[in-house]
Parts: sequence; C-alpha cells; structure tokens
Amino acid sequence: ACGVFSGFRMTTSTSYDAPRTPRAINTPRAETAGKLDRRDALGAMFHAVDTNGDGRVDFTEAVAAACGVCASMSEAQAKAWFIALDTSDSGCIDEKEYVVGMTTLTNPLSDAEFATAVKKTIGRTQKKVKHPRYYFHESETRGYLGKDLVPLLEKGLESLLRQVEQERVKVASGELWDKDGYVPEEWRAMRPLQFLGRFLLDHSKKGLQRKAKQESQEAMKSEAKQKAAEFEARGGAPLPYTELTRTEKLEMCFRAIDKNRDAYITVDEMALVCKKLNPPGRGNREAGIRTQSESNDSGMSAAVNSGMGTAAENAVRWMDVNGDGKVSLEEYETAMTELLENVDDAVFDAGVVHLLDSVKFAEADRREKLKMVFDKTDVDGNGTLDVEELRHLARQLVVGGDEAAVKRTMKWLDVNEDSVVSFDEFCEPMLAAVAALEDDRFDHAVRLILELDGDKVPDDAAEALHPKLAAHVLGFSTHTTTPQITVYALDALLKDGGKKVAIVDCRPPNERYVSSIDFASRGSVAARTTITAALGDVAFVDAVDNNVSALVDAFDLTREIDGCDVLVCISATGEEAGVASALIAAKLDGNGDDKGETAGETGSDEQKKSKKSKSDCRSLCGGVVAWFNTGYGLVDPNTGTATESVHPGQRQRAGLVRPRRNHFKFPKEGEDGKA
Repeated sequence: ACGVFSGFRMTTSTSYDAPRTPRAINTPRAETAGKLDRRDALGAMFHAVDTNGDGRVDFTEAVAAACGVCASMSEAQAKAWFIALDTSDSGCIDEKEYVVGMTTLTNPLSDAEFATAVKKTIGRTQKKVKHPRYYFHESETRGYLGKDLVPLLEKGLESLLRQVEQERVKVASGELWDKDGYVPEEWRAMRPLQFLGRFLLDHSKKGLQRKAKQESQEAMKSEAKQKAAEFEARGGAPLPYTELTRTEKLEMCFRAIDKNRDAYITVDEMALVCKKLNPPGRGNREAGIRTQSESNDSGMSAAVNSGMGTAAENAVRWMDVNGDGKVSLEEYETAMTELLENVDDAVFDAGVVHLLDSVKFAEADRREKLKMVFDKTDVDGNGTLDVEELRHLARQLVVGGDEAAVKRTMKWLDVNEDSVVSFDEFCEPMLAAVAALEDDRFDHAVRLILELDGDKVPDDAAEALHPKLAAHVLGFSTHTTTPQITVYALDALLKDGGKKVAIVDCRPPNERYVSSIDFASRGSVAARTTITAALGDVAFVDAVDNNVSALVDAFDLTREIDGCDVLVCISATGEEAGVASALIAAKLDGNGDDKGETAGETGSDEQKKSKKSKSDCRSLCGGVVAWFNTGYGLVDPNTGTATESVHPGQRQRAGLVRPRRNHFKFPKEGEDGKA
C-alpha cells in the first residue's frame, strides 16, 4: 500500500457526528465546493473495502485501507489502532467505528493529500466508481488513454471537422433551403459535442462489438425472411435434404434431440436418443455423428444405462462451453463442425440420416416399429407380404434361409388364407408374441432387421478361436476354400440324434498316439452316432508338399464312413484337415480327377462354382487344439483314460495351446520317443 502520511498519532478525542449513509461512491455532498467531504469520503472508502457487503470490515480489510493513507504504520501500531476502534470486541469494525478511526488518522493530511489517498485506496478495491471525485487514474488507465482513447479522439475530431464542413456547404449552397429561400422549421444545426460523443461511443471497442452484434442480428433476420419467402414459394414444402448446408443439417439433428423444444440439449435428452442409437451389446461411443473411422460400424452413440449415461454426460460436458450443464444450438454446431471438419460429405450425410432415423425410432411405439419392419420386408411396396418376401427375409437372417420356418410363419400370419399377409395380419400376432419381451430387447431385434442388407453369410469359424490361434488358422490357404465347422457347432452336431457323423483323423501317427477326441464325454448320443477313422500315415509339410492326395485315393470311403450324414476332418490345428476334406468331398462327388484344383490350388471362380461339393464334408477349424482349448475332453488311445495332453503338430505351435495347461512335452534332442 502506498501512502503519503509519514507520521502516526493515535487519538480518539476528535468529535464525530453519526455517519450518514454515504451517497456510496456516486454522489458526494454538494457543499464540498471542489474538495471532498471527509466523512462522506471515508464512508465511501468503508463501503469499498467492505468486500462482502455485510456492513463490517475485518482486521485485514481495515489495515489495508489505513496503510493506504499511512504507509509508515507498523504492524504493531496497526493492530493497536484496530483494537482501539473495535469497541465491541467482535474482531470487526462497523462504519461508525471505521470513520472515527480514519478521521483521526487522516487529520494531519491536507485536502489534496487526503483526496489522493482516498481515491487510490478505493481504486485498489476494484469497486465501480461512478462519480469523478472518487476516480483515480492509475498508470494502467493512463496507458489506456494514450493507446486507445487519444487516437480515437483524434479520429473523432477529424470526422467532426469533415462533418462541419459538409454542413456549411449544404447551408451555403441552398441545398437545405425551401422555395422561399428559408431554412425549413424542422432543420436543426449540427451539435458538435453530441456528434463527437456519438462517434466515440460507436467506435469504441464496446461500440464496435455492439455494432457487429446488431449487424449479425439484422443478417439473421434477413436470412429468416428470405427462408420464409422461399418456404412460401415452395408451397410449404421443406427444402430438399440435398440442398441443405452442413450447418442446416446439424440444426436438424439438434432439433431432433431437443425433445422439449427449449432450445437446449440436456444429459437426459442426449441419453434417451443415444440409447436408441446404441442397441444392447453394441458398445459405447460418444453421442453425435459418427466419424469416418466409425462409418462402417453402427454410427452414433452413448446412453441410458450406467455406461451409456456416462457417455451422454461426457458428450454434454464436451460441447458445453459456458458450463451451464446444457448444450445450446451454437455450442452443438461449433463442436460438431470442428469434430467433422475432415469427414467427407457421404459419411456426414450417412451420420445425419442415421441420427434422424434413430430419433424417429426412439419416439415410435411398438406398432409403429413393427410397421417399419413390415415396410422393410415388403420389397415390392404393395402393402402385403407374400411367401417370396418372407423367404428373402429368412435368407437375410439365416444362412441359406429356412424354408420350413417360412412356411410355418406364412401359415401363422395369413389368417384369411389369401396367400398374402396384410399389416393387420402381421401386427396383431407379432405384438402378442413379443408382449413379454423387454423394450431394449424388442428394439434390438427390430433394429437388426432394419439394418439387414443382403443375404446372411456364414460367420468366419476362426472368430470363435482365441486371437493367436485364429491368426494362425487364417494363414492356411484352405481356410477360405473348404467348409469349416467350429468346435461348438461340432459339439451340437454330435448331440443331434438325427445325424450320423464321421470323424476322419488326418494327423500323423505320432500326433494320434498322444490323444484323440473323447466323444463319449459329450454324451451317449455322440458316442452312438459317431464313426471315427484314421486317414493313414500322413506326411505333411504344407498344402502342396504332402501325401494327403495319395492317402485319400487309397481311403475306402464305403467301408469307413458308410451311411454318415456329415464328415468332419480333424488335425492338430486344421491345416491337414483342410486339404483332406476338399479331396474327400471331391471323391464323394465323383470329381476325383480334379482333386488338386479342389484343394484350393488353381481354377477360375466359375469352375469352382460348377464343381461345388454336394456332400457335407467339413474341416474342424482350429483342430484338436481348439477342441482342447475349449475345455472338451481328450482320451489316451493306449489306455482309454482321460488325458490333458494334446500334440500341437510342431514345436513352434506349442504357444497355441491356451489357456488350458498342456501336459504334453516335446522330447529333447537326441531322445527317442514316439512323440
């Protein structure tokens, strides 16, 4: 604190009138005649240092003000001064106590010194000062005057001179005169000070901001009028989607999410819509429009359960610039424009359409959602479903379709037996069938149908394997050219009493010696309906360098697998089985002469299509290692007892056996062993 009083006297004998409520920092007493009324000024200083406005100041606030007028005051003197003033011993002093103490303290100051000290003290409090008598020009203020105000004033004066000259020319030229040579009665001479004041206000920083805001508002009004005129010219029809700008499309998204139409998006509104954007089991993404990296996935995101709720909160927090807990249209457009700046128009439009469709879906009831399914299935759009359209839907849901299910569904829905299904016939039975289904599951099922595009294709069997084994299997040349079966599908097949399954073991003898699949552990049906056979002494280096073709030629299919419905070839990880299953299928179908091509070596797509196997011959994806990893049983072929050992085929494949512990160990170099 800076002050000008170097002496200090502590006395309380000065007479004191009860302080008037100061005309704050606004209207000093009129009778001061150019100098500050000390009681008013000290009252104004009290209200300035009273930061919380409770009518009292504590020790720190009071001493800061005192030191502003008495820089030489020591800490002990300041404390003694404050204690003497605090007659109520409350630790704070009120306005009356403050004015008494400060009057005593400032008595030695001249009027000029007092005025300077008061103004500087009030100035340091940063309180707004309306009356110039209490205003003090600090160095920052002087800088502002020299840097901003003086140049602006010079421009204002120059503009004033030009305006005065123009006014004089108009008057002298007679431009403003009437036909009788008189100036009209309504004419008023220009007022220079008024003109200058208006110029300074209009060209100050605040004035320019105000002008820019007004211009922006006028532009928005003009744009709104233009849009209204265009809307009227179109006869009330909305603007075609293709003609909308990105900003207008984002505004459509905002309006769609803003359910209560209060011009803000809340966390609840974001979560409600995002729940429909992100069906159960699809993972959690942030709400909004999908980015290019997500464009081939499900799109936009977030939602209402615990994970989704957090995502919705994060989305609102990310867009909420002013921190009011909700998102305005401007905040939404700014955030999304920045996020999608590098996304191409096709992906952007796909995201917008996906969001708008999802909002429409979220607002629909079950009947309306079933109508969406009905319209999706009604390919020809004639308002009814025929058996061919049901077949088309079945092929989209199940690989190859399910003709029996199609016929049952047609019979169930076609109440009037006219060979077509109307929406009413479709809706009522379906509503009854899904009445017990939770809304989330119902919506998920409907979305799956609405998102169907093309016939269902089989899932890659390698997806059921752990990543390391899957990567190994995907490297086989036969993986995509021969039918694969997963361990789980084989297990289900073995338990199907209506199917007889043949298992052809395509492993070399040393691998078969370690363990074989324990079919009995999968149930009595599996044990009764399964036939096993060994292909022979397999010698296998890769898909080309092997003796599998010769062994298949010598394999007696009639004796070994007679009467079986399905044939499954197995090997350590599936490579040998892939080669063998293609050759066996070719032999069963009478295409033995083309076995090399069938094994996946060469041949055009059309040739492969024409020679497609008619027999059901498959390769176990991941082989015996996958069976063991899944937790299914193996048996020691020598003792007939269960074993925890599996031969992975090669030493470098030992890491593919996981997470189950493998008791099999490769023999050390120089050791003799069948393994």
